[in-house]
Amino acid sequence: MLVRFLAGGDPFADNPLFSLLSRCADRTDFTAMLEELARPPAGRAPLEIEGALEAALRSPALARNVAATQLIVDRFQTVRDSGARASLSYLLGRRSAADALNRILRDDPDPYVHAAAVVSLRNCKTPPAFATLWRAAKSDPDSYVRAQAYQTLDRFGQLHTRDDLLAASRTQTDAGSTGRFLGRWLKTGETPEDQTAETFTRLAEHTGSSEASGALSENFQNVAVGSESARRDDGEAAAPSSDRSRAISSHCDGADTINSDRARRTRGY
Repeated sequence: MLVRFLAGGDPFADNPLFSLLSRCADRTDFTAMLEELARPPAGRAPLEIEGALEAALRSPALARNVAATQLIVDRFQTVRDSGARASLSYLLGRRSAADALNRILRDDPDPYVHAAAVVSLRNCKTPPAFATLWRAAKSDPDSYVRAQAYQTLDRFGQLHTRDDLLAASRTQTDAGSTGRFLGRWLKTGETPEDQTAETFTRLAEHTGSSEASGALSENFQNVAVGSESARRDDGEAAAPSSDRSRAISSHCDGADTINSDRARRTRGY
């Protein structure tokens, strides 16, 4: 059945095959699928073979087999399709192959594979190479890779300073993650008014998404709590805090106006 599947051709009923692989696959089967994945062009689409590989790794013979993990590592760079290499990266993450993923992040030329390696490192029991992750977070050419690298660093408790949190927030590509990092940044100490206003402006630019609205609400609460604490500690602090909130609101209102104008232009009025 596996031989006919790998030969390609007509559509194949893969459910019975995958069920069989998850029960009975061995290293010989696994090697054959990896070799087919590396062949240009493979008889089957790479994603179909990836599904078969994933099923095989659930078999009793391969589920905890270190040699099977090493087979993926050994064949990785022979696979030309970047999507297939990304899928193999996810498999390596489930196998806690941190050393291999560190090398992939460092050496693979494709940003799609970089992103998969960065995300997969979160599943590893062994901590990743933090120097490699920091390099990806700060200087990878792809914005999504930088954003995910900061999230992986945070997962392992590596964002220690206010500057780290602010830098992480500025790389994020979605409002929810931006808001989470900004909220933690605001809680770490007194923040200059212009920087605080900038953070809310950036979140307001995402208005229309529920994640952005939630992040704005949470961070406004943080500012309000800070203002209330200041009023309790020192009656003279109430006026500056009030001025600060007005400045932030002004920036956000401006961003909302910009977004409303964009929406009107998009709808044609």
